[in-house]
Amino acid sequence: MADLGTAFSLINAQGERTFVKFVWTPELGVHSLVWDEALKLAGQDPDFHRKDLYEAIENGYYPKWRFGIQTVAEKDQDKFEFDILDATKLWPEDLVPVNYIGEMVLNRYRLSLVIYHSDIS
Repeated sequence: MADLGTAFSLINAQGERTFVKFVWTPELGVHSLVWDEALKLAGQDPDFHRKDLYEAIENGYYPKWRFGIQTVAEKDQDKFEFDILDATKLWPEDLVPVNYIGEMVLNRYRLSLVIYHSDIS
């Protein structure tokens, strides 16, 4: 689970506040390099992360994340032994389950950021 750390507040049409954490869970898991490998790769090719992503998309291995939310009603915020608004705290899933509501798939990339920015304009 990889949450954004920050708790946001959403207010419904009746004016009721709910605290929310957004959670992105990678389908492929989390992979890391040891320090020596990272230094070597970065020294040989500082763009190796971007090239790896580009090649994965090009070959049809689309990175995918599940998108979920954890919610706590404002009236329940004091029921925990920790401050739910503390950005350094994760909300334990056994206390505040993740409700998965969608996914994000990187299945294409922009060939030119100049075109992308002119599209936005």
